[in-house]
Order: sequence, then C-alpha cells, then structure tokens
Amino acid sequence: MARGGMGVIFKARQISLNRIVALKMILAGRLASRAAVQRFYTEAQAAAKLDHPNIVPIYEIGEHDGQHYFSMKFVEGGSLAERILDFRLPICDLKSNDAPSVTPKSQIARLLAKVSRAVHYAHQRGILHRDIKPGNILLDAHGEPFVTDFGLAKLVESDTDLTRTMAVIGTASYMAPEQASGKQITIAADVYSLGAVLYELLAGRPPFRSGSVLDVMRQVVECEPEKPRALNPDVPPDLETICLKCLEKEPARRYASAQALADDLDRWLRREPIHARPSTVCEKAEKWVRRKPMVTSLAAAVALAIGLGLAGVVWQWRRAEQSATNLGHNLYAADMNVAHQQALEENDLGRAYNLLERHIPKAGEDDLRGFKWRYFCKLCQGNLTALTLDAHEEGVSCLAYSPDGTLLGSGGFQDRTVKIWNLTTGKLLITLPQFEDLLWRGDLAFSRDGKTLAVPGRSQTILFDTSTWKEFRRLENPKLRLWFEPAFSAEGKTLVTQFFSGGARGVQIWDTATWAAQGAIRLDCGRIVPVGHLV
Repeated sequence: MARGGMGVIFKARQISLNRIVALKMILAGRLASRAAVQRFYTEAQAAAKLDHPNIVPIYEIGEHDGQHYFSMKFVEGGSLAERILDFRLPICDLKSNDAPSVTPKSQIARLLAKVSRAVHYAHQRGILHRDIKPGNILLDAHGEPFVTDFGLAKLVESDTDLTRTMAVIGTASYMAPEQASGKQITIAADVYSLGAVLYELLAGRPPFRSGSVLDVMRQVVECEPEKPRALNPDVPPDLETICLKCLEKEPARRYASAQALADDLDRWLRREPIHARPSTVCEKAEKWVRRKPMVTSLAAAVALAIGLGLAGVVWQWRRAEQSATNLGHNLYAADMNVAHQQALEENDLGRAYNLLERHIPKAGEDDLRGFKWRYFCKLCQGNLTALTLDAHEEGVSCLAYSPDGTLLGSGGFQDRTVKIWNLTTGKLLITLPQFEDLLWRGDLAFSRDGKTLAVPGRSQTILFDTSTWKEFRRLENPKLRLWFEPAFSAEGKTLVTQFFSGGARGVQIWDTATWAAQGAIRLDCGRIVPVGHLV
C-alpha cells in the first residue's frame, strides 16, 4: 500500500481477469469534496488517454458504495525515489567522459531518455504532467521506467484548470521557476522537472533544498543551481551541460521539447556531439543582472560616476601634458633666439652655453634639439671646421644635417646628385646616384632617429636608408607636382612634404610606419617646423 497527498493505492487482484492491479482511491473516501473528486477523475481520464510503453496504463474507473476508484497496471519494482541509490551516480574515481554500456552514467542517460519520450508523448496529446519527480517514476523488476500520477495534470486543450484555486502546485524541489511563482506554464515546465530529476541522479541531491518549502521556492525563482560537477567531480561535462540547459530560468532557453532532451541524451550515449552548449560569459552576466536588478542599477551608477571621474582626470592630465609640451617647444625656440641674437653675437659664450645646456634631455624626456642647437653648441666650443663643398656643379641647392651632427647631406640642382659628408673627418662619405628627376629647391631632411634621408624632387620625394644609403621608397602623388622642403615630425611618426601644383600650394602628409599618404592640406604660405608629433 502507498499513499500520497490526495489518494491511497492498494495492491489488489482483479477477479474477472485474475490479475494483480494497483487500485487507487480518494484518500478522504466518502468525505471527499467535489473538487477532490473532480481532480481524481481528471487524473484517471488524463492517464486513460495515454497508451505508451513507459506510462502506467489505466484499466478501469468507477465508484463503489460512495468510494471512487480506478485501477491501473501494478509496477512491482517501486519508485525511483525508493531505488534512487541503484541509479544515482556514485562519487567515485570515474574520470572518463565516455559512455560505456554498463556504467551508472549510461544507465542514468537511458532512464531519463525513456522518461522524456513518455512525457513528450503526453505533451503531444495535450497533457502537462506538472509533478515529475523521482516518486512519480515507477520501475519494474528490470529497471524499466513508468511515468505515473497525473493528479496534477493539466489538459492543455481544455479551458478548465481543476487546480487553478491553488496558487502553486507541484513539488518545490522539482518545479520550474514559472510554476513556483504561479505564472502560466507550458511544456517547458516539465522539461525543467526532468532536468531536476537528472540533477539529483548526477549530484546526489535536488538542485535546491532547504528546511523550508518557501525557501526552496525562493531559490528556484532567484538562484542558479550549483554545477553538478562541483558536487560530484565524476559527472561528465556533457551530461552536466544537458542538465543545466533543462534548468535554465527562462523557459525559452531550455530544450524546446522533452523529445529534444531525449535526443541529446541519445547523442551522448552514442558518443556524438550534443546540441546543448554551456552558457557564455555574456549569458551568465545577463542572468545575474536579471536576478539582481537593484544591485545592477547601483553598480552601474557607481561605475558611471567612476568612469566620468576618470575621464575628467584623464582629460585634465592630457591637457596639462599638452600645455607642458607646448611650453617646452616655445621655451626652446625662445632660448635659441636669445643664444643667437644676444649671447653669441655679443660673444658671451658662457651665457649661450647655459641656454643650450637647459635643453639636454633627461631620461624619458623628448629631445627637442635640432640643427640650431648643435650649430650653436659648436660655436660655443670654438672648434667649428670649415668645409668647402665644391663637388657640385654650379653650387649647392639643398642641405641637411643629421640629428647627431656627424653627417651633412648636400644636393646639386645641376648635377642631380646628393653627396653625404662626414663632418668629423671633413671628407666625402658617399655620392648617391643621379636622379631622373631634378632636385628642387628646399632642404633635404633626416628623420629624427637619423635612419632615413628624404630627398625632394620635381614629382616625388625619394627615401634612403642611411645604414646602406640604398633607396627604399618613392613617395609620389600623380596629381601633384614640384615637391620641396620635406620635414619629419619631432616624434618621427609623420613626414610632411610641400608641393606646388597647378597654382595650388600645400602639404602632403605621410605615415612613416607604412609610408601611406594621409591626405593633403592646401596652404597659401608658410614653412614646415617640427613640433612634437606635429609639424
């Protein structure tokens, strides 16, 4: 004999057919209310509609001496709740994710696959079980499962819900969040309950448990279940993924049907890739936000305030840094003017050297020193060497000193050559090949690191590697002509070349990392002067 909340079951013999049956009667007997009687007949009618090998069949329904009853197949093996230790995955040293045919893992998967198909069969006939749990899954002597107890079943096609007077129905540890909160439920609620049964078989306990039913229901609605592998390391990862997909809070995130759940369990048994996948970081974050809206709002407000504060600090810092950079360049220009116009012209070499010394960079500072600084420094030292550059026909058209002051480049307009001079020895280092383009007016230009020499021409600017003095790039724009006065920015990230074409004058900007053109700017007049990362 067994009893539940509404009924009592006896083992009986049906004399007319001489067979053992299970006889279910209303627990209250003749004192049963009309609602209880109606619910009793709903269970019998729901089960009678279902003819499936894994659903307990109904044989007969009737009334005797005021006692309502129905008989059904007698399953002698007891319920899964009574025999759960025979199927539950033990905590042992089974580390493989394989599914051999005789392990507890495969027994669990096969059991749940059969139960899921039986539940899907009921769903196809418009019946939601609403109380799937180990106690409502019977096992015969061979371990074959049978779904029973449709006492809380809902007929989907019917407008009548015999349990609508109850705010929440079902067993707390196995009911879906929407069921626990009294919302409209669908077949997704039964999928959740199947996942809760699978969870208990894998982890050794239901997804949520507490001494209070209300606390369990609160956890069902608000909390995420602990991962089964955290409770039992021997749970295969794919089975955990299948289980947790069934237990998603949002019904739409669960399996679309109990059949889909059964199919994924079968894939695992066949060692095929399952369709379920673990939640991504973004999905986990979304779940947390939905569960903690107040905490999320406060955290967002704090993060926004901190972000705005940091943005303000960074803006002020960059503004101060830019101001300091501009001040440094302005001070350098002013000191060079004073050193030239006052100190050197008045032969006050000590004062001039003090002005120059102020701009020797310290570690980590930008080196603003250019040709003027090195020229004035040599004047202060009084060891200038005079060089007579008579190797160009009809004079020199352009000049450039290397940043370290050891080299001088000169270009001849008539002979179309560029010569490199060693200022330490005063001798010619190399003569670059003649150019098909005549050199145009304006200076040559060394890059700030001294590794590149830019030579201007009529229709292009030619770049040389100063370690080999080999040409490696020609910068040109078919729309522009008459190129002159190239200049590198102080940081060396930009090269600017002036042009005069078709009556228009301006500058072409190049990225020194890729030597790609960054655009042209029209300027009516002016001279290119390097200033930090600008020119």
